[in-house]
Amino acid sequence: MSKIATKGWRYARSGPIGSTLKLEKFDLAVGKDDVVVKMQYAPLHRVDAAIVNGSALGRTKNAKPFPRIGGSEGVGTVVRSGNSTSVKEGDTVWVAPLQGTWSETITADSALVHKIDPKNAALAATASNFIVAQQLLDGVQKSGVVVQNGGSSLTALAVALLAKERGLTLFSTASKGDRYAQADARLKSAGSQTFEYSPAGARSLKAALAGKNVNRFLNGVGGNNFNEFVKLVGNNGEVVTFGAQNGFGLMWAGSNQIYKQLTLRGFYLPRYLRDTSYEVRQSTLDAVLKSISASGAAGKYPTEQVKLEALPTVWDKTFVQGGSKGIIQF
Repeated sequence: MSKIATKGWRYARSGPIGSTLKLEKFDLAVGKDDVVVKMQYAPLHRVDAAIVNGSALGRTKNAKPFPRIGGSEGVGTVVRSGNSTSVKEGDTVWVAPLQGTWSETITADSALVHKIDPKNAALAATASNFIVAQQLLDGVQKSGVVVQNGGSSLTALAVALLAKERGLTLFSTASKGDRYAQADARLKSAGSQTFEYSPAGARSLKAALAGKNVNRFLNGVGGNNFNEFVKLVGNNGEVVTFGAQNGFGLMWAGSNQIYKQLTLRGFYLPRYLRDTSYEVRQSTLDAVLKSISASGAAGKYPTEQVKLEALPTVWDKTFVQGGSKGIIQF
């Protein structure tokens, strides 16, 4: 087994990201089946903090032994292809979650490394957000009505752009605060009207629906506000939860679920990616990148690009404040 010298953010135990993650120089062990990737871009996702913390949605069966590299997704160039038959040295690739990408050079499972056009490198850095959006809208019939919660996130923008492309009617909700005005403007440009995430906002949305029922509610995290909005979901409708990462239960009134026979289901991207074939993931990625490019999504969401050493400067904005995406540019 050979080794490659590199530098990156690693953690030797699970715990708060601010105290466990350390910038280190280390030797990377390379197995014969590993693909070695020199990183170009690696985003900071909320799930990255959950992975370092070891909380429920951050756990993965295939986790590497400690110490582990932080991060989960990114784009880079193949420097060693190992036994891969899908990529070769020099290829620009998307490294699918959950691999550990906050390092100048990484090793990755060849089954989770996908070739992309080099011109799409920057777009593909956050491809997972758009793959999530695609799956969240999968199965909604044209002319269907969808409501999404958490309108200030990149995933929300991705959902809005894709819904517009598919001819769906999408309404978004967001909590009033510093990020509301920016989220409202972004989503409006993508064809989605935004409502305050409150009982008053639910009443305003009901009026805007003009008697139509909601077919699917996205990012249902429970609570009093959620209960007001779920009343607008029609018979046999769906509620999808994918953003409840705080470890608490989803509290919601059962009467609507029972009477309307609503379906509550969860979606977790790493499991979806793990359970799909390489060919399906590749075709999904290709379709997503084509959609991102066609929609003009690039530049619509605030990002802060930093060098590897400056990663901590964007932690709070990404993991606490939200409303922007931190991206390491190597």
